[in-house]
Amino acid sequence: MTINLPDSIRQQLKLATWGNRQATSAICKSIDRYNLVMSKEIKAIQEVFTLSELNLIFELCRKINFVPAEKCKDGILLEVANASDESLNGLNRSEITGKLQNLTTIQSVALVEVLEDFAENK
Repeated sequence: MTINLPDSIRQQLKLATWGNRQATSAICKSIDRYNLVMSKEIKAIQEVFTLSELNLIFELCRKINFVPAEKCKDGILLEVANASDESLNGLNRSEITGKLQNLTTIQSVALVEVLEDFAENK
């Protein structure tokens, strides 16, 4: 199997630009670590937001493509901040935006993982 990675990803994984016999092990190592961190942060996210808040965030963000990853931090916050009062279904905008602002970058990525997982299983 061939995996073509953009140069920016190759640099982050510390892979040579052209070929590297260790590429597969470096990718597996990074994915393993990412999954460990995500599993812990996803549990934390589920303690920060209520199910109603997560459902609302899902509905507001269902059409967002969170690529590049930088969109994870502010993309959700902007959607909630710009949502109509009607679409909030009685939930408190300032409370939700406050929670979103307090998330670390990795927690924001975990929230996107939760939303994407929900979308795939819905």
